[in-house]
Amino acid sequence: MKFGKNILIYAVADMIGRAMGLIISPFMTRLLTPEEYGTLGLLSATWALVALLQFGGMDTSYQLFRVRETDDQEKILTTATIVATLSTLVTLGLFSVAAFSGSWLRNYAKVSHIQLGWYLVGVIPTVLISWYLYIFRFQHKPLPFARTNLLSKVISNFILLLFLFLTPPGNRLTVLFTGIFVTQGLSLAWALWELRRSSLWPYSRHAFSFDLALEMLRYGVSFIPGAMTYAAVVSMDRLMVGWLAGPKEVALVHLALNLGSVALMFRIWFSLVWNPSLVEWLATKNPSIYLPKLQLALLGLSTIFFPFTCLIAVWSDWLVAFLYPLEYLPIVPLVPVVVLVGTFSTLSLVAIATIIMDPSPKYYFVIYICALIITVCIGFLTVPHLGALGAILGTLGAELFILGGWILRGKFIKKNLNLNWKPVLIFGTITGIFIIVYRPGIILTQEILWERILITLIILAGIMIMGYRMFRQFILSGRHPMWHLENQR
Repeated sequence: MKFGKNILIYAVADMIGRAMGLIISPFMTRLLTPEEYGTLGLLSATWALVALLQFGGMDTSYQLFRVRETDDQEKILTTATIVATLSTLVTLGLFSVAAFSGSWLRNYAKVSHIQLGWYLVGVIPTVLISWYLYIFRFQHKPLPFARTNLLSKVISNFILLLFLFLTPPGNRLTVLFTGIFVTQGLSLAWALWELRRSSLWPYSRHAFSFDLALEMLRYGVSFIPGAMTYAAVVSMDRLMVGWLAGPKEVALVHLALNLGSVALMFRIWFSLVWNPSLVEWLATKNPSIYLPKLQLALLGLSTIFFPFTCLIAVWSDWLVAFLYPLEYLPIVPLVPVVVLVGTFSTLSLVAIATIIMDPSPKYYFVIYICALIITVCIGFLTVPHLGALGAILGTLGAELFILGGWILRGKFIKKNLNLNWKPVLIFGTITGIFIIVYRPGIILTQEILWERILITLIILAGIMIMGYRMFRQFILSGRHPMWHLENQR
C-alpha cells in the first residue's frame, strides 16, 4: 500500500515536472532558432560527460552503504551529502576552467562568453537540487519531493517561457541561461528549507564522519569510470551529430529526445520508487522475497513499454506535423527509436540488480566501455548517411548490449538473478520488426486514419489481455506469484 501511494505521488510530481520540457517544446522551437535549440542539447551533452563526477560517486555509495550499514543512517546521509556538495563545486570549477581555456566549447556549441558563463553558474543550483530530491526519495518523503520538484521544474519553466516571450529574438538564449540561474537559485533555497522542515538537515557537523567519507568516496569513485562511460553513451548521439553536422542537426536529436521523453519519464518515475525498494528487498538476501517481485516488474514493464513503442510509431508523424514547425518533420522516424532506447534502458533497472547484490566496478566499466565503442562505431558509420537517425541507432545498439551484459552476468556468470527473459526477447523482436516495416497507409492506403485507429485498438486489446493474465497469475499464485514462471522454462 505504501509502495503504491509513494509511486503515485512521485509519478504525478515528476510527471508534471519532466513533462514541462515536452509541453513547452512547441513554444521553444518557435522562440529559439534551430541552431539555438541545438545549442541547448550540445551544452547539456557536454556537461553530462563530467556530470557523474559531480557527486563523487555518493549517489552509488549511499545506496550500497544503506544496505550494509543499518545502525546510523544519519551519519551515512550527512557524510554522503557533504562529500557530494564539495565534489559538485570542485567538478564545476574544473569544468569551468577547461571551458574557458581557449574557444573550443564556444565554437563547438556556438555560444558567447557571457552565455557560457551564465550556463555554468546555473548548473550549481540545478545539480544540488537534484541531490536533495535524491535524499527525499531515499528517505521516503514524497511530499517534500513533490513540492521541490514542481517549484524547480514547473514554475521555473513557466517563468522562463514568459521571459523569452518578452525578449527580442537576438537575446533570448542569453536570457534563458540567466533565468535558469535565478529561478534555480530560488528553488535551491526552498529545497534547503524543506530539508530542515523534514528533520533531514544533511549538513550537521557532528554527524559527519571523515573515515566514513573516505570509505564511501573510495567505493563510489570506483564506479565513476563505468558511470561516466555510460553518460558518454547516452550523450554521444548529440555530441557526434554536433561534430559531424552542427547544432542545427542536433536540434532534431534534442527534440526527438523530448518527444520520446514519455518513455524516458516513465523510466525515471519507476526508478524513483524502484531503486529504494529494490535496495530494501535485496538487503533481505532472501531470493524468495526479491525474485518474484523482480519477475513481476520485468513482465509488467514489457507489457507496457513495447506496445507503447508501437503506438508511437503509428502516430508520431501526425503528432510532429501538428505541434512543430516544418523544419522539424525529419524527426518522425527518430521518435519510436528513442522510445525503444528508453524501453531497453528501463529493463536494465531490473537486470542491474545483479551488480547491486555482488558489486564489480571492473565488470561495470567493461560493459559500458564496450557499449561506448558500439555507439561510436555505429554513429560514425551511419550519421554521414542517415544524419540524426544514425546517432540514435548507435545509442539503441549500446542499450541492447548493456542489457545483454547484465542478463549474462546475473543468469549465467554469477547466477544470482535467475529471471525468465524470454518474454522480453519475444516482445522486443516483434516491436523492432513493427518499427521497421510499418508506414502509414501500408494496410489501408485510402483510409490512413482508420488504419491508425484499427492498429491502436489491436495494440490496446493486447495490453489488456496480457494485463489480465498477469493479474490472474498474481492472484492464483499467492505469496510467490512468479516462481513457477521460471520453473516452467
